[in-house]
Amino acid sequence: MPDEPNFYIHAPVRLDPSMAPAGHDTWYVRCRSGISTAKYPRNWPRMQAHARAFIFRRLARLGLLMLKRTSRTEVSFVPRDWQDRYNLPLGSTHGLSHKTDPRWPTCVPHNRHSRYHNLYFVGASTHPVPACRLCSSRLAWPPIASWRMPAGKNS
Repeated sequence: MPDEPNFYIHAPVRLDPSMAPAGHDTWYVRCRSGISTAKYPRNWPRMQAHARAFIFRRLARLGLLMLKRTSRTEVSFVPRDWQDRYNLPLGSTHGLSHKTDPRWPTCVPHNRHSRYHNLYFVGASTHPVPACRLCSSRLAWPPIASWRMPAGKNS
């Protein structure tokens, strides 16, 4: 993990006040960490502590000094949690890297299932490239929007 890792913040209460009790806030912070395999084991407790400290320091520099001392609940996930809870390959929330498999360009699933034509895939590890969720959804949306139940089929 770099000394100053990139991170993403989402504050859902800005759009949906029901995401936290009245007078409180909810923050979701995601920091890219890489994956852990037998070949490349990670010290997750050390990495989590490093990322947490950096993120709170960075937010304090932005003027959010109170965030660390006013936080009431904190939950942290490592890639194994994402893999176990959500069946994400290797716990990768951003999709798999092309370095994971040299056959990567030929292994990325296309947006439309080859057999079940009303089944579409959208997300980080789908066509056209990993980590391009917006591109993937834009490719899948037109056929989804125009799809109609074939005549004679039950809905």
